[in-house]
Amino acid sequence: MQPHPPTHEVTGLPPVRAAHAARPPVATGPVVIGIASALVITAVALGVGILVTSAGPSTSTPTSARLITITPATTSVRP
Repeated sequence: MQPHPPTHEVTGLPPVRAAHAARPPVATGPVVIGIASALVITAVALGVGILVTSAGPSTSTPTSARLITITPATTSVRP
């Protein structure tokens, strides 16, 4: 049995897509807003988690105020 000669020839992609294969473009705006929102929520959650589990005080201690030195203001005479 001999092979049949080809009845059609594939020439590559057509210049225009087929109408049944057309799809609307993906809306990138909502996708970008969703990703940005997820990143902000993650950053806030991590920051709150770090502050809640930190071992040190989040405010200054009363003893640190004793170490501040304030010099009296001097008046200078300008010619």
